[in-house]
Amino acid sequence: MLTFVTLTGCKQSKTNMEDFQKEIIESYISSYNSFDVDGMLKNLNENIVFENISNGVVEMKLEGINAFKDQAIAATKYFQEREQKITSWEFSEMVVSVQIDYQGILAIELPNGMKPGAH
Repeated sequence: MLTFVTLTGCKQSKTNMEDFQKEIIESYISSYNSFDVDGMLKNLNENIVFENISNGVVEMKLEGINAFKDQAIAATKYFQEREQKITSWEFSEMVVSVQIDYQGILAIELPNGMKPGAH
């Protein structure tokens, strides 16, 4: 699951706000899928805090747009192909959570022993 916190000063109806949030998140996912780091960054705040949480444990925490960009660039080398598909949306105030199906084909060997070409 990915969780996004959106900040906006605009007064919009709930429907318009959800549409706006969806547009930003879909743009990010599309850019991620196409290895477009600049596209991933275009709607992010310079003070972004990114956390990779797995089974309730924070595996990685990045603070600031430069740290996020460096990691995003490095991650483009890990996969030959990658695709995130949003399967569900949950809206709550300024927080949007999306359930993701993820598929990827490795380009490099990972420390856990997974080999290039693995899915």
